[in-house]
Amino acid sequence: MDAKKTTSTILLASLIVAVLSLGVVGSYTAEAAKTPYTLAEVDRAFTNSEGYVTYDSAGNMVVDKKQMREDGVARQDIKIMNQWAKLNNKIISVMNTEDQARIDAVMERAKSGKFSLLTNATTTAPTEGAAGQTDVNFFSLTACGITYGETSHKNPAYELNKNGYTSLQSIRNALIADGNHRIVLPWTDSDLQGRDYGKQNTVGQGGCDEGEFRDQNVIYYGTQHIVGTTRSSGWYTLQQINEPNPEIFTYTQPTFWWAVYTANWHYDPAN
Repeated sequence: MDAKKTTSTILLASLIVAVLSLGVVGSYTAEAAKTPYTLAEVDRAFTNSEGYVTYDSAGNMVVDKKQMREDGVARQDIKIMNQWAKLNNKIISVMNTEDQARIDAVMERAKSGKFSLLTNATTTAPTEGAAGQTDVNFFSLTACGITYGETSHKNPAYELNKNGYTSLQSIRNALIADGNHRIVLPWTDSDLQGRDYGKQNTVGQGGCDEGEFRDQNVIYYGTQHIVGTTRSSGWYTLQQINEPNPEIFTYTQPTFWWAVYTANWHYDPAN
């Protein structure tokens, strides 16, 4: 047997195996990149990140990755927390803009990316036993009466609050006297800009009573709304009690996910 031919054959076979293996690994890697994190994985990362995350004055997350590595926190947990912080901060950066295209792009990324099982209410989570997913209430994902990724606050019912005012300025003055301020956020309907008012609700829900929720009053004019047995007249407001408060820079966020959840709760692509 020709030793050179034998060696060449072995080398060629090894090269083919290596190429095929690379293709298989590559396909697995691509698939992994598309697969969203399970709630169990996110919960573990959030739980193990306690004490390593701070917030700046705008509500942006700062993750101390160096200290996490030194303390032996799992690499996967650091990766998930860092990716979540980037998503959180990107949403924060567009919250007070009027650039609907940017807002839409960021919110779509939040709903369809690696955290889609957490952020997309239309996504069906895997059943128990699938990809590490379970139906337990996760510690780090539960706050303010909800478990993010499983439950959500219902849209509060509208009620007629201020009614029968003779001018726009007079009803604005009445709202301000009650502790409200004008809200400038991208999810106010364009035809109601300047008529959206709110204030923190110190009763809140689920034990969160430090500004995590707000009461909102939107000013209208005319007789187009009937609430109960009362018809609106003149300048009036429709009020909603205890909405998740999108002015996240005005209070301490109760969890790592609150800003993203609140933005998603209020988001309306039709604006």
